[in-house]
Amino acid sequence: AIVQEPALIVGSRNKRSLSVGQIISLQDLCLVCRGDIVTIQISQGGLAVSTTGVAQQDGSLGDTVQVKNQQSGRNISSEVVGVNQVRIKF
Repeated sequence: AIVQEPALIVGSRNKRSLSVGQIISLQDLCLVCRGDIVTIQISQGGLAVSTTGVAQQDGSLGDTVQVKNQQSGRNISSEVVGVNQVRIKF
């Protein structure tokens, strides 16, 4: 997918060198990068909870990545939903 709204990718990093005027796709960007502190979100019904974790791998929008929960120390599988934001999938 081509980036249509620049505000959605502010704070992301590119995975490869980019040229002036080059079209940027979401696959070119690292929205969650290994070692970054990320917000882990989980919601079900009317309840929403968030905590922080450390990304164990790079990911673009929609990718599934492993994140280490800082409170429990456990690795969890989560979906990249934004810059430094992941959501636990059920």
